[in-house]
Amino acid sequence: MWGFESDAQSICIFVVRMLSTVVRVRQIHGENYASHIKPWSVSDNHERLDGNNGLLLAPHIDHLFDKGYISFEDNGDIIVSKQTPEEILNAWSVKLKNVGSFNPIQRVYLGYHRKDVLKK
Repeated sequence: MWGFESDAQSICIFVVRMLSTVVRVRQIHGENYASHIKPWSVSDNHERLDGNNGLLLAPHIDHLFDKGYISFEDNGDIIVSKQTPEEILNAWSVKLKNVGSFNPIQRVYLGYHRKDVLKK
């Protein structure tokens, strides 16, 4: 049903949902995605299963986050890459708001995301 790649990934999604009491960015109704902050492909086994390495995001926000078009400051402010097309933000009604601060472990993963994933 969910199309997970493995049982380990399913467990990670479950843990992210347990740790996340709110969907950080949700602007459309429907299902949300549990997104890795530090990408699965470059994470070690501990990081892949660490619920702190995940965010619940609306699908369109997940896409922008995974592709490096947006990220988050530690305090929850949304960062938009200069390479993000303005028409996409407008078409998808992306609101530049504060989504709430992140815990200390999430901040480490977000530091990676800002440095190595966010498009400069």
